[in-house]
Amino acid sequence: METLNEVIDWLLEEDNPPVRYLALTNLLNKSPRTSQVRRAKSRLMEYGATQGILEHAEEFWNDDDRAYWKYTGKYWQLIFLSQFLADGKDPHIPKGAKDIIEKRKWVSKAGGHCLTANILASVMRLRYGDHPVVVQETETLASRILADGGIKCTAMDYSLLPRCHMAQPKLLLCFAQNPPGEALSGGDIGHQNPCQESAGKRGIHLCSGQSEGVAGDYGETTKACRPSKRADGEGLDFRTAEQVLGLKGIGEAAAETGLAQVRLSPAL
Repeated sequence: METLNEVIDWLLEEDNPPVRYLALTNLLNKSPRTSQVRRAKSRLMEYGATQGILEHAEEFWNDDDRAYWKYTGKYWQLIFLSQFLADGKDPHIPKGAKDIIEKRKWVSKAGGHCLTANILASVMRLRYGDHPVVVQETETLASRILADGGIKCTAMDYSLLPRCHMAQPKLLLCFAQNPPGEALSGGDIGHQNPCQESAGKRGIHLCSGQSEGVAGDYGETTKACRPSKRADGEGLDFRTAEQVLGLKGIGEAAAETGLAQVRLSPAL
């Protein structure tokens, strides 16, 4: 338990507001009304990695030629901002977000579902879920998954697997931004329609390795973990622990590589 407490204390450090916020709300199940959570939320935009991106926002948004350069192009800056829980209505973000959304260069007709899902999830987190392009492309993505019986990608021409499994988590995260029967804050994200819900269920089925005779360890992705408790009695939910730990690691790696000076480099 001592190690567990040390990890939680590390996640709650003040230097990483997004991770502290996620740890409080998703791991310790703190109410959004508590002073701890309200304060953590109020400091989200102070995060060094977020400020580093915004400092060079114009440079990123104006660079179409390297939009998908990993992990330095503007698509990735949008993804990082969403994962760092940035406020999508911050003055530095709408220009880039709307330009990326409306140009639709991240939409591919032959594979590329992973990029499409990443961008859709990101703009929904940044509160552009009600944009007509986002609504249309989310529905189109779901329809294609159902029609193709999974994720059809040209990269699978060189694989023994009939459909791409590596992109499944990205699609599930995308559809999870728009859950069935649940209205999210601000009205920026609508209800999931039957097509999206069906595609999400099929994604979970594929991740479990139970589709088309494909065996694998994908079931680990969807197993629900049992809640535990800290030594001090705080409730602890492990279902999002990996996400929070990963975000903490990304932030620290970013700081060590000096991303705030020019470009982002850590991999997700």
